[in-house]
Amino acid sequence: MISPLGYRSLLRRAGLTRIVELDWWESHPLAPRRSPSSAPTPSAPQITLTPAQHWSNRLSGTRCGRLWGGFFVTSPARRVFFAVDTGYHPHLFKDIGQRLGPPDLSLLPIGAYEPRWFMAGQHVNPSEAVQIHRDLGSHRSIGMHWGTFQLTDEACFAPVESLQNCLADPGIPPVFFTTTEPGQPITV
Repeated sequence: MISPLGYRSLLRRAGLTRIVELDWWESHPLAPRRSPSSAPTPSAPQITLTPAQHWSNRLSGTRCGRLWGGFFVTSPARRVFFAVDTGYHPHLFKDIGQRLGPPDLSLLPIGAYEPRWFMAGQHVNPSEAVQIHRDLGSHRSIGMHWGTFQLTDEACFAPVESLQNCLADPGIPPVFFTTTEPGQPITV
């Protein structure tokens, strides 16, 4: 299990024992289990913890007592970015794209954003998700974090409709930023 800093005790209480905690910008190889004497190959996939703009408070502990971050998986064939819940910051996602390269696929949140006065610091709206797609230089993005259950003031399916409208302005063809039906699998 790979997590941001501060989750070890929480994950151990859940019964997990192989835990690697990462700080922002730290990476860990995603190689198959090997004997202690053999190292992963240089081309092994790796995961890097990236910054995100969100508070943390999972089940116990103090608010913001654990690090919050996204995950960037890099392999010789693909680069995939999982943004997790995050607010928008004008430099954050450009920095991620510059440091780790443009993702082949980005999983970006598009829901749970209203009212903006309360949610803007931790959840992007569809317009900001489109800007993240551009900031990263992502080849393809999939909108997530919508349609499961009512979290905030916007209607359950409003994020998908809003995303379609937001894509028309910057001229991003909808095939490059899509959504899936809740529970629909995708192959990367």
